[in-house]
Amino acid sequence: MSKRHSEIELDLLQQNFAAAVRYQHDDILQQIESPRFLPDQVMQIYRNNFVMSCTEALTATFKLTLIAVGQDFFDAVARAFVLAQPPRCGDIMQYGDRFAQFLATCPQLDAMPYIPGVAQLEWQIEQTAGLALRENAFPFASLSAVAASAYEQTYLLLRPQLQLFACDYDVETLYRMLQAGEVEEFEQQQACYLVLRKQRDFSVSLTPVSAALFGFLQACQQGSRLTEISEQWDIASFLPQALAQDFLVGFESEGVIS
Repeated sequence: MSKRHSEIELDLLQQNFAAAVRYQHDDILQQIESPRFLPDQVMQIYRNNFVMSCTEALTATFKLTLIAVGQDFFDAVARAFVLAQPPRCGDIMQYGDRFAQFLATCPQLDAMPYIPGVAQLEWQIEQTAGLALRENAFPFASLSAVAASAYEQTYLLLRPQLQLFACDYDVETLYRMLQAGEVEEFEQQQACYLVLRKQRDFSVSLTPVSAALFGFLQACQQGSRLTEISEQWDIASFLPQALAQDFLVGFESEGVIS
């Protein structure tokens, strides 16, 4: 048997096993041999371990979402998510990036439309904790020296330890109440805009900002040129706000990063 043929067979075997673990078909059963258990019993062990390990990873990330919806519902929706959208890489700790979007499709949560927002906030907080830190002072002198003719090729840069979060519901208030274990009535229909910042101790701070400042920062994050930003945003107003809160690390002008 050629090496290429062996690789194809191995790939097919792996695909069949992955499908069987997700209850899609049982073609792999004929390949299973065990002196103590039937093939379907062996496969059920694999299935249970797969769902359990993925659910544990989701539970570790979405602790407050679990509290908000309850253990039984969380376990059920986590199992459905695992089978529908299994891990795409070998690092199980990176699993869950699409969980908030999956929750948004659950009709059981129609009465609690803010739950996907809580999940998304938890996911982004965990991701922010792993970002790189840059704490250098912003190069004010260098920016003031940029000629107006170079604005077309000038970009403002957010600090790498920041992430932007926005939601149509006031999930920040709910998030803090869930953390404190004291959930009360709150104004759900109030959009929230946050800047998440990694700290030296790997904790993550949440800074509320206005919708306008959020839009300015988002434009910077998306790589909009200074000329494009100035067409939509009042730079004289928003640039000082962003600098005062230390959201900007520097700028790039004509290919040179400062």
